[in-house]
Order: sequence, then C-alpha cells, then structure tokens
Amino acid sequence: KEKNNYLNEFKPDFVVSRTEGTNAASSLCFMDKISPFTSYQNWELTVNNEIRNRYDNNCLTMDNKNNKLYMSQCGDNPNQKWTWDNSNRIISTTNSSPNKLKCIGLSKPEINILTTNVPGCKDNSCSNNIEREFLVVKDCEVNNINKDEIWSFV
Repeated sequence: KEKNNYLNEFKPDFVVSRTEGTNAASSLCFMDKISPFTSYQNWELTVNNEIRNRYDNNCLTMDNKNNKLYMSQCGDNPNQKWTWDNSNRIISTTNSSPNKLKCIGLSKPEINILTTNVPGCKDNSCSNNIEREFLVVKDCEVNNINKDEIWSFV
C-alpha cells in the first residue's frame, strides 16, 4: 500500500507568474516561486490556441516592440496564438514559419523593470529591485532545443 501518494507528484521550483493589469509596458509575465492556491499562477492552453490566465481570464500576448510577454484581454489577436510542440516548447502560431520558429523563452535576469503591482505582494516584496527572468518570444532553432524553451502544464 503506497502511503503519501501526493509526494510523488511533480512540484516545480518555479512557475510563470504575472503582474496585474493589461498593459504591454507593465503587465509582464515572469518566473517566480510557486505560491499554493494562487490563481495568477494558473494557466491553460485553450482550444483557441490562447494561453489564458485563470486569475482574470486575460491572455498571454507577445509585444512586437521588445518581444516580452504581457497580459491583455483575449480576442482576435494574432500575438495571442500559441501551440505546444512535440519538444514541449510553446511556439507562436502566427509569427513562426516551418524554417523559423518563434518560441517562448526567458530573458536574462533583470532588475528595476517597470511593472504594475504583483498580485499578493505586500510592502518590500512589491519592489521592482527584485531580480526576475521575464518571458520573451525568441528565435528558436527547429532541431536545437535550449533549456529555457521547455515548458509544462501541471
């Protein structure tokens, strides 16, 4: 008889989190430590090829200016269309071609990036001087997969 079955479940060290709002300059998505029972770290890939956040049902959107990913209202926006490939990469369906993929990756650690309020933060934890890796869309090679390009939905 197996005891404590929940201990065998996959529990990531980091998850994608997000700031509040729907503005390309300040509603950015980033890697953060997991906070149990928080809906702003809960995502789904919909049948419409959108990555929707269950916090407020807004969608992950590519910013054409700096390639960072931010939250905006879901709609008929080609910068919100994604697919999950056989290599566990999330690929832009509208900005990729068979020979040139655009996939979700991570920025180098950045400090003092303007963001709106991080959900659930209080006092100093809302400060922008916290080093974060932000989600970006980058060029990906078809047959060469980097570690920061691999994702999972758990």
